[in-house]
Amino acid sequence: SYALVAQSKTAEATASLTEALQLALKTQHFAETAYALAGVALLLTSRGEAGRAVEIWATIEAAWPQVRAYRWLHDVVGRHIEAGAAGLPAAAVAAARERARRQELRAAAAEVLAKLEGGEPAV
Repeated sequence: SYALVAQSKTAEATASLTEALQLALKTQHFAETAYALAGVALLLTSRGEAGRAVEIWATIEAAWPQVRAYRWLHDVVGRHIEAGAAGLPAAAVAAARERARRQELRAAAAEVLAKLEGGEPAV
């Protein structure tokens, strides 16, 4: 999924991330859920939807604080989220992070999945 986003294959990335979220929620596997949501955040960033990407990334960080020390995920996803956040007003970033603190990881994944399955353009 991450490679598809990097190659600007949005439709394929969306389909892959939808499948990943379905499987993660079905199996209730925490790490799979976090990785799938990270892919969605990366996709959103690539589409210029940095605010929603920041919120999803912050949800992952709130649920899994150790993710900050995971260099690979930061290099592949986190740095792009941070770059997108840098272009937003500080108040928008703070609001996205605050919304994330109130959201549970699986609930966020279920919400994102419902939107993806519904064909909504903005996750």
